[in-house]
Amino acid sequence: QHYKDLIIQDQEHRREIAVAHIRQVFRQIDHDGSGFITADEMHCFLEDPALRKYIGALDINAEDARLLFRLLDMDGSQRVDIEEFCEGCLRLQGDAKSFDVHVMMYQIQAFLNKWSDFTVYVEDVFARVHGLDVDLADQ
Repeated sequence: QHYKDLIIQDQEHRREIAVAHIRQVFRQIDHDGSGFITADEMHCFLEDPALRKYIGALDINAEDARLLFRLLDMDGSQRVDIEEFCEGCLRLQGDAKSFDVHVMMYQIQAFLNKWSDFTVYVEDVFARVHGLDVDLADQ
């Protein structure tokens, strides 16, 4: 039990350190101190070689950070707050686990099934509309 507790404490400690560093990165990116990172601020940040190395040390590459910004900006406002940024960066750390890949495959398959059903529905509607159009043309 003692070893389990130590492992859990170590993991929590590493997360706390990572969050502290990610918050520091956020404050460096947020030039205007608004509490939000804009797309322009992110672009400027990623152009600075020293800052790119810093996020690289957090096991996050620049292209992942650009994509992260687009993923987090769900409402298209071109800005992301500190909590969204921290959680997103933590998710980017390390390699994808087999579970993550399987979840993604499941979600893609579910989407494809729904898309297939939708295309069948649309084709049916178009066929009915075309049939009505032919009937009206015959009258």
